[in-house]
Amino acid sequence: MEYRGIEYTVVQKISPNGWRWTVKRDHNDKVGTAFDREDAIRRAEKFIDELIKARLKPER
Repeated sequence: MEYRGIEYTVVQKISPNGWRWTVKRDHNDKVGTAFDREDAIRRAEKFIDELIKARLKPER
């Protein structure tokens, strides 16, 4: 899947139950978990929004 030009995946975990989201970054992937698919998608997209916001923030 893609959101704002950044690739991410959402997959169902086997044990324990739940969903895992992964945001593809340069050399490090950010991984998180959620109880349902919709929440996993929301969390991944929120992380992407925060990542973009941090990149656009001017350094002082």
